[in-house]
Amino acid sequence: MALLLARIGTAQSVLAPKFDKATMLFEGKTSKQATYLLRPVKKYGQLGKPLATLPSFLKSIVENKIAVLTQAQLTFYFTQKQLPKEAVGGDWQQGLSRTTNGIEASYFVIHDASNFVKDTVFPSTINTKAWAGNDLTVYQNFKYAHVFVNRLGESLTCNDFARAVYGTKFEKSSKNPLVGDICVGTFLHIELIQPRIADAGKQNDAVAVSPGFTTEQYQKLALLYLTASARKKEWLIPTFHAVLDEGIPDAHDDPQHFDLSYFDAILKTTYEEIQQAKHE
Repeated sequence: MALLLARIGTAQSVLAPKFDKATMLFEGKTSKQATYLLRPVKKYGQLGKPLATLPSFLKSIVENKIAVLTQAQLTFYFTQKQLPKEAVGGDWQQGLSRTTNGIEASYFVIHDASNFVKDTVFPSTINTKAWAGNDLTVYQNFKYAHVFVNRLGESLTCNDFARAVYGTKFEKSSKNPLVGDICVGTFLHIELIQPRIADAGKQNDAVAVSPGFTTEQYQKLALLYLTASARKKEWLIPTFHAVLDEGIPDAHDDPQHFDLSYFDAILKTTYEEIQQAKHE
């Protein structure tokens, strides 16, 4: 979610013609969708090619070779870890948001919440409580996302996963008239705090810190993804914000420097930890 909009695209969404408004799904098998929707996001919102293949655990997930976790498993794990519902997308015993025609969410959209740093270098404190960008209280009433995750791995649910909110231009009829408002509810929106600085000599927030995210952020993101999928009783399709908005004027450029292979490894570890927790 870049504070300074990233780039000017063409006048029409690239993905709109591939979106079925009856099913609220993009065309193709979930595995094929994921290789496109997780295209690498580069500076100024430039996108890499569709992935030749997905990391192994994600591949098994989108091919439905692994069972989703149950709400009972989540309850046991969250009780054990003393995690409140405000940290994990709300009431995990409910279903997910729905579109106006009643279709439940299918996509888990990963954003970076760009925090502009008015300096030429990143502060040494960005991964500590001392950095103001890690203060999540400022997002308590934010309308356009479900959960924020700071660089310490702390999270704040500003809208329960059961609530339909829009967080991309793809979901706005004024920006994407071919689809727009009718699809609000099929996307869940997760914002990962990421500091940005301006490109040399420019007034923007184009330069993201590298590595883009901390281990703690990937761990909480994995937990949120597993929780959302358990609530639907079906795996959601992970998606990058910039890919959704491709081709729409003033499209965003996030998430940058997202390490999909590292996320995949953490996702597998977190899944196994929850699955085994009841047997310890």
